[in-house]
Amino acid sequence: FFVSIFPGMAHHHGVASTALPGAHAFKEVCTYGAMLQGLPVYVQQTQEKGRGLFAAQDIPKGSLVFAEPPLAAMQTLPNRSYCAVCTHCFRFVGSVECQLELIAKRQAAAFLSPAQIKWELPGCPGATTKLSDMVRCSWGCGELYCSVECRTAAERAHRLSCVAQVADEFAPLYQFKIHAMNTNECLLLCGSIYAKILATYGDAKCWAVAMEPYLRLQNHLWWDAVVTPDDEDPEEFAQSLRQVCTDSVLLLQKALCPDPSSLSASNCERCSGRCQALAQELFTTDFMGSLIGSLEQNQIGVRMASPVVKYFQYMANGGVQCVDEELERVLADVAKALDEEGEEGCGSECGSDHGVDDEEMEVDETVGADNGKEQREPESFIQQVCTTPEDFFLPLDAQGLFPVASMMNHSCEPNVRIDYPDDGLQVLKGMVVAVQDIKAHDELQLCYLDAESLQASVEDRQASLGDYGFVCNCPRCQRERLNA
Repeated sequence: FFVSIFPGMAHHHGVASTALPGAHAFKEVCTYGAMLQGLPVYVQQTQEKGRGLFAAQDIPKGSLVFAEPPLAAMQTLPNRSYCAVCTHCFRFVGSVECQLELIAKRQAAAFLSPAQIKWELPGCPGATTKLSDMVRCSWGCGELYCSVECRTAAERAHRLSCVAQVADEFAPLYQFKIHAMNTNECLLLCGSIYAKILATYGDAKCWAVAMEPYLRLQNHLWWDAVVTPDDEDPEEFAQSLRQVCTDSVLLLQKALCPDPSSLSASNCERCSGRCQALAQELFTTDFMGSLIGSLEQNQIGVRMASPVVKYFQYMANGGVQCVDEELERVLADVAKALDEEGEEGCGSECGSDHGVDDEEMEVDETVGADNGKEQREPESFIQQVCTTPEDFFLPLDAQGLFPVASMMNHSCEPNVRIDYPDDGLQVLKGMVVAVQDIKAHDELQLCYLDAESLQASVEDRQASLGDYGFVCNCPRCQRERLNA
């Protein structure tokens, strides 16, 4: 059941959807006005691709078109052993020393503490190794925040999904998280979204207000949004995904809303009388399938450079003149940890910030990709780290749901790209930047492929796009097909 959450949007936006009576009826009256307010863009239907995002004015090359915080986001589980970030805003927390302690496995992710660090990096007269405060979940599950303000904002919903509050491992919430890690990691993000919906309803007393941000997304059912593997029967594969959704939503309802009568709502003017229908859909197989489908179609891979890289780049540029003995010992531990990961894979610390162990999660194989089977020589490793730190310290790896950016369709000749903050000190935002001069009313188009795949032939590019469910017919692909 491990169906990938693609690093771009999974489909162009013209795929036929399966109707859900209340949610999709409500979606008809949703507008994009509030979401696009103040942005130089507008939404328009296209003949070939369905919905698209267009420039409302001329935009020069190199300009920031807009910056957008994620509606929902989650750090991938293996990455939690390498990057300690705020669960709410995704700033790196603590200090560069804290990040190195985590990477070197001197401290486990769930118990990382600046108070346990008895050493300091060589002085940085032009920089500081302090990144932010490190604030823990109020109930002790291991989630980290960069400030009390972020924790307060997050815990409106997190209080519903915090495993530190459950009685034992047989509790529905604990079982849901085990089920999610054994089935599909995106279910953890779905659980967080459900908690946000319930928390918002608790404040607004209107299911339409609580669910509207997610109803605006393209949300075709999961089994319609993904491509059936070649070795699977389409109907059996679709049924297996339906069963995952059924099992998941039953556990979630028991965990988050054990009393179904609390979902009842009197119709209100804000949602044109659809509160009752929406409330009845929330904990259904189809709504869960629709939510996962929206992640498949809209979620974007996020990479934010580790501040550890910035420190060693600063060192390499002469900011720090020498590596002291303590840093040598830390880097020796980093080398040992990377070698062990290369041989054994990720241990039980992966995912520990969710309050449950996951001994089967695999480590990202790009860590120390050149390590081979031999142990690193400490002196050589220190020299390499100080020269090319980006080869050894992973960036934040997360998946984010950016509603406006997700409306951009694909092109092999894109006119925009998405950047993210690169210093570890800023909150996560997707920054859409023009890579060409864009005229008013031009469609904003993003490349769904990585840099290497984009340089391939038209046939290979299309093969890479196969899982996205469309055939690219951009000007570049047309030219290359004619010249083939």
